[in-house]
Amino acid sequence: MACVAVAVIAQDTQPQPGVGGGRRRDKKQKKVMKKSQDCGEWTFEGSECMPKEGTCGLGLKLGKRTGDWCMITEKRFFCKIPCPGEPPLAPGESDLIMKKKGGRKPKRKGRGNVCKYNRKTKECGECDTVTNTTTCTLQLKKGPDTCAATKTMTINRCIVPGEGGRKRGRGKGRGGKPCKYMKPAWGDCNPETNTMSRTLTLKKGDDTCEPTKVVTKRCRRSARQAKACKYQKGAWSSCAGDATERTRTLTLKRGNETECEASKTQTKPCKDNCTYGPWTRGECLDGKLTKTRDVLSGEGCKRTTKTKPCGRKG
Repeated sequence: MACVAVAVIAQDTQPQPGVGGGRRRDKKQKKVMKKSQDCGEWTFEGSECMPKEGTCGLGLKLGKRTGDWCMITEKRFFCKIPCPGEPPLAPGESDLIMKKKGGRKPKRKGRGNVCKYNRKTKECGECDTVTNTTTCTLQLKKGPDTCAATKTMTINRCIVPGEGGRKRGRGKGRGGKPCKYMKPAWGDCNPETNTMSRTLTLKKGDDTCEPTKVVTKRCRRSARQAKACKYQKGAWSSCAGDATERTRTLTLKRGNETECEASKTQTKPCKDNCTYGPWTRGECLDGKLTKTRDVLSGEGCKRTTKTKPCGRKG
């Protein structure tokens, strides 16, 4: 009988389809099947390949699909526009670079059939002030034999020396050479405009750099604060003896000497010209505790009594 019982228990512990891990696998398979069945095919109507740099090369193209339970309806796909010197697309050939099943995502850089040009050594022409554009020529850095030796690109925003521009090109002359200037101390603050300026003199650079330029910035202090008279405050005098008031002297620290006083005196009354003894604690009557103290010296002393609540509430 014992052997039969063991056999029955071992048979009951075996996993059944649809129970435990099997149920989870069935749900996951149904979810994947439902997701793939509800989504339609990717379409690219009205979508063009947008190169990341210039007018050709590797770029992205927006694809769309529909479905009642489709979670992802828009997605960007890799595409490519042939550059000058590369073989054009055949009739009916798509410009998309589709990912193979089980393969890796195509790399954006380092592909063997991509023409790479050196941007650091580019040669740019004069800036067109009307359109704010300039044309630059790039030399081939790496690529197959079908790549052109040079490539022309248009920069939508010129970098004018001495007038800022892009952060990485600020203060640079032709060919990316920096314009270095001597920076003197800042001038005095103008109270009317609340600004201060200084003139920079060219220290190092080519002919495209400005020989001098004026830089202006706001003053740290406002115009109102610049006109104000600031004084150094002295110590207050003592209220000892029969003194009823005390004084202190203010000395001019910052301001216009013709408009501000060199020194002035401040006066205020003494709080109390009295000497008191120690406080004596009374009894708690009607929820109030009264303390008193004696006057040792002085006249008209008022701070001889104080009261505070006592006892438990409620």
